[in-house]
Amino acid sequence: MWRKLLIVGSVLALAFLALPSQAAILAGELQAAGEKASLSPSAWSSGWVPLTLGNSLTLPHGLGGDPLEYATQLWFRDTNDGYGINTRAYGGIESAGERYGAYWSKLTNADVVVSRFGWDPYADELRMLIWFPDKAPDYCSPWTAIAAGASQVFAHNLGGNPLDYAVGLWFKGPLAYGINQEFFGGNEDTGNNYGAWWHNLTDSTVTVDRAANDPVASEVRVCVTIADPPSYDSGWVDINAGETKTLLHNLGNPMDRYVVRMEFKDADPSGLGIHLQNVGGNAIASLWSGAAWQNLTTSAIGIYRYADDERTDQVRLRIWKSTISLYLPLVLRK
Repeated sequence: MWRKLLIVGSVLALAFLALPSQAAILAGELQAAGEKASLSPSAWSSGWVPLTLGNSLTLPHGLGGDPLEYATQLWFRDTNDGYGINTRAYGGIESAGERYGAYWSKLTNADVVVSRFGWDPYADELRMLIWFPDKAPDYCSPWTAIAAGASQVFAHNLGGNPLDYAVGLWFKGPLAYGINQEFFGGNEDTGNNYGAWWHNLTDSTVTVDRAANDPVASEVRVCVTIADPPSYDSGWVDINAGETKTLLHNLGNPMDRYVVRMEFKDADPSGLGIHLQNVGGNAIASLWSGAAWQNLTTSAIGIYRYADDERTDQVRLRIWKSTISLYLPLVLRK
């Protein structure tokens, strides 16, 4: 069942993407009152939770129902190094034995685990949001087994313009990982390659690759939705390797109502097309690839392309405000 999000004790419903003019209340208001944000019965937020290096936290959400109907959003907040609210190293990066970033795993209908790697500078605090979106995906695959090192083409056959799509991808691994997004986008770690990612999105198909040594994504589930128009759309923005660009969205407060999505485009006709390989970043030997967003404020957001990247010639950034319906790696449904 796809349900509107209702704040406890409130008659206001959280708007979904098709109805951006409706009133919305999200976690920020509750946090401002010094409360943990618990949106009942159809959404939950952890609020900003501090997490020390190399540790994990089990966060009870108690939403019940089927986790495959959930949508999720995980943000990081750096309090020391100038990255602000960000998703740098989403899923994990390893370089010279040092591991950065954070991720979620072991999602059930009662709780979720968030973890931070031991050298991470980006995720001093994390904010996990889980909700039942009003708008069901237009296409969802079943859980699909994929061999390490293999590719799988999923035929969604939605037609229309792929620029209107939002793509979600979740992994399922052994019990130690469960439903998860560890190593999302790919992560090279001391000669081994982990994780999975999607690429070559067209009006009829999308392809998922699983890295050669991956332990976390023995099954994958991909969903594609024709999204409602965002509050802000950067369009495709050219960005050079090693460059940071600041985009002005000017959407104002509260940022807790934002849903942020980013996609990449590879200019090589025989390359990855529209994709999310190396989202958050990846370091192979001393070469750093991919891109990430950072320094989200009420008026702007930064995009950084890593210095050695060859597959992220353009980046597109979309933000929906006063709505919860879609977010990168997100919507899964029966």
